[in-house]
Amino acid sequence: MLNYSVRVGELSDSSPDPLFSGEKIGTNPFPGLRPFTLDDSHLFFGREGQVDEILLKLYNNRSVTIMGYSGSGKSSLMHCGLIPVLYGGFMTDSGPHWKVITSRPGSSPIENLSLAAVNFWWRRGVSIPRI
Repeated sequence: MLNYSVRVGELSDSSPDPLFSGEKIGTNPFPGLRPFTLDDSHLFFGREGQVDEILLKLYNNRSVTIMGYSGSGKSSLMHCGLIPVLYGGFMTDSGPHWKVITSRPGSSPIENLSLAAVNFWWRRGVSIPRI
């Protein structure tokens, strides 16, 4: 698992609380209800064991599906836990050059996954044969 220090926001704003007037406050490190993104990975911690399990399953099976209830942190786990590790080259047989396709299941999971894959390659100039 990646071990890195946590970046702290700039202490540039004065506290609006009169009890702490003159003291500086930093940036809120939590994204709220939106999922963490790759840019937030320095703030994401505590799920290293799950990332290690996913890496092992990915190594053994070449494919992993993450399922869970809405809001349980699946996207955050992928974008801040797994993807930085993959890009870091921690799966030495595969290297750091991963292609990541993000898909949301919606009401038609297979169609959404296939559209995400086709759009991913189309944006990179790869022609997709029609079936």
